[in-house]
Amino acid sequence: MWIFHTIPMKGETGYDTWEKGSAEYTGNTGVWSQVTVDEQLGLVYLPVESPTGDYYGGHRPGNDLYGESLVCVDLKTGQRKWHYQLVHHPLWDMDISSAPILADINVNGRAIKAVAQPTKQGFLYVFDRVTGKPVWGMEERPVEKGTVPDEWYSPTQPFPVKPPAYARNGVTPDDFTSGPCSRLRSKASSAVRSRR
Repeated sequence: MWIFHTIPMKGETGYDTWEKGSAEYTGNTGVWSQVTVDEQLGLVYLPVESPTGDYYGGHRPGNDLYGESLVCVDLKTGQRKWHYQLVHHPLWDMDISSAPILADINVNGRAIKAVAQPTKQGFLYVFDRVTGKPVWGMEERPVEKGTVPDEWYSPTQPFPVKPPAYARNGVTPDDFTSGPCSRLRSKASSAVRSRR
């Protein structure tokens, strides 16, 4: 019945986020997980994956819309109603790996028809499923820039204000020098010293 271009074609919304004409030759950016349909509202929610390649994007500079985005389209026409990009210029194969979840929730006494998108990042992104507005807000935060030659890095990424992450979002050197791992390492080195 319809086609939605997950890599925008020239003249479509988002084409300019694929710099240097990279929308013309980049692939993938499909929907490999399940789509979710709200038949009452006549809406379809597309959890779009990372563009090719999942771990390097120097050949596709820019934020690369609709890579790693939740896209809402009209069930009958495929026309885009709203979208939210969860990761700008995807690099770490953190693509959306599960179907969006529909839920009717109540926030501060206000009923909201919500769509919640779990991700490999351990974040649950929650939106009003009609308008696409984040239920608890979203913050664009500065993020580290890598050192891979010729890679393009987004200076910021969106972080949901709520709910808190349901999984660890990274590791720091402190994780290796304190806590249970360091105690085990300390016991192991003591055992080795006592055997000498």
